[in-house]
Amino acid sequence: MKKSILVSGSNGQLGGALQQLSTRYKDLKIDFLDRSQLDLSQIGSERGVVLFPDFLYETSYDFYIHAAAYTAVDQAEKEVKLCFQINETAVNHLAHFFSTKKTKFIYISTDYVYHSLQNIPFSETDSPQPKGVYARSKLAGEEAVRRNCGEHLIFRTSWVYGEYGKNFIRTMDRLGKEKKQTQVVFDQIGSPTYVNDLADMLLHLIQEGKASLINGTFNYSNEGITSWYDIAKAIMELRGYTTSIIPVRTTSFPLPAPRPPFSAMDKTLFKEVFNMEIPHWHDSLRICLGRLSE
Repeated sequence: MKKSILVSGSNGQLGGALQQLSTRYKDLKIDFLDRSQLDLSQIGSERGVVLFPDFLYETSYDFYIHAAAYTAVDQAEKEVKLCFQINETAVNHLAHFFSTKKTKFIYISTDYVYHSLQNIPFSETDSPQPKGVYARSKLAGEEAVRRNCGEHLIFRTSWVYGEYGKNFIRTMDRLGKEKKQTQVVFDQIGSPTYVNDLADMLLHLIQEGKASLINGTFNYSNEGITSWYDIAKAIMELRGYTTSIIPVRTTSFPLPAPRPPFSAMDKTLFKEVFNMEIPHWHDSLRICLGRLSE
């Protein structure tokens, strides 16, 4: 029997990547929801009763991948209530609901929960210290999942990009065609994550059965540690652009939400538990740029 999966956020980067890769996984039956079908901003209580779309009551799934989220990091500083409604309140209700349906909850979190002066890669046992509204809301979402679902997987990922949507790689690729030079921060250190690698990992774990057997919180990003500046330089070199990349400090681009200066994550636990290798960021970047050219 095929394992059944429900995915929210089908219009986002991860949701789109899961749709694209789903045809490779013949043993999985996957349904996708967009915002019109599951609006997280509207999931709340009416006279003490939490209301969901009718189809959720009528259908059961083995797994729910929560790929929807409020991700406007800077706008969140102004839209605090909406950010927590989407990233915590709705998640809390969904986690409770799916626990009653015996559906395993897979939640995608962020490296932003790690925000301290530590300068060695963060492990899952390091204490989260989220600073901004977005970061705090995502950690609150994690806690809601743990509180409501004994059967869950939480993956903290970072610097997600892909061929679709708004992201740093697509922006740099465009600027490489249009500008003679551009400034990029060099003092934010971490690891990018090609969204197709993230999506492929999730579907692989489910199809192979490992996602059914294991619970817990895991770091996942591409291998290697780098900076936004180095990524921009790599894009120009891989593309053959002549655009000059000027390294600047984060203070050159004052933004409402604080960014972790160092958020590289240790993936040892993930690799040991799931016995999976993770692609290096430079290799995945090359693949993504190639697909952007198709």
